Amino acid sequence: MEENDPRRVIKKEDGLWAYYFIAQLGNIFARIGTREKFLTPNLYTTLSFLLVMAACVLFAGFRDYWYMIIGAVLINLALAFDCADGQLARLSNQMSKLGHWYDYHSDKIKDGIILISLTIAAYYQTEWIWLFFVAFGTIFFQFLRNITRLNRVIFQLETKGEIKDKKAVEDSKVKSQFMRSFRHSLLFKEADRYFLFTIAIVLNQVAIGLIIYFALEIIFAAVSAAISYKEYARYDRRMAR
Repeated sequence: MEENDPRRVIKKEDGLWAYYFIAQLGNIFARIGTREKFLTPNLYTTLSFLLVMAACVLFAGFRDYWYMIIGAVLINLALAFDCADGQLARLSNQMSKLGHWYDYHSDKIKDGIILISLTIAAYYQTEWIWLFFVAFGTIFFQFLRNITRLNRVIFQLETKGEIKDKKAVEDSKVKSQFMRSFRHSLLFKEADRYFLFTIAIVLNQVAIGLIIYFALEIIFAAVSAAISYKEYARYDRRMAR
C-alpha cells in the first residue's frame, strides 16, 4: 500500500466486522478530517461518546423496537468515529498520550453504559430481574480478563524487557486478510461486542444477546487466567533450577 494512501492507517489486526465495515466507514471520516482542520481526533472521540449516550437513552428510555434499531445504528456509527480518531491521528500526525488516554477510558465507559441500558431494555421486555446479575457478572469477568492480560504484559516487561505476543507473531504469517480478521474476531473485541448487540436488537432478542455476552466473558477470563498461570509457573520452574 502506497505511503500517501489514506487506507494505510486501517488496522489489519482487527475482527471481521471492524475491518470490513466499521474501519472502512471510519476511514471516510478520517479523510474528511484531514481536509477540515476543526475536525480533530479528540473531537471524533467526543462525537463517538455522545452518539453512544444518545443510543443508550433510546435503549433504556424508549425501548420500542424501532427506537432500538436506531440505537443500534448509532452505536455502530459511534464505533466508526472511534476508529476514525486513531486513523486521523496517524494521517495528520496528531498522536498524543492524552488522546490515547481519552480514547481508551471513554471506550470503557461506553462499554458499561451500553450494557446497563440494554439490560434495562431487556428487563422491561422479559421482567427477568436476574438479568442485572448477568450484567454485573459480565462487567466483573470482563474486568478480570483485562486485568489478567495487563498483569501478564507487566510481567513480560519486567522479566524479558519486551511484550511477547504469540498471536501477533502468528498473525504476521497469515497472508489472507479475511483469515487474519477471522482470528481476531475469535477474541471477541469491542467491535465484535457491538456486532453481537446489533444482531440481538435486530432479532429482538436482547436478553439472549446479554446472556451470550456473559458466557463469552467467563470463557475468555478463564482462558486468560490459564495462560497467565502457565507462563508464571514456567518462570518459577526456571528460577528454581
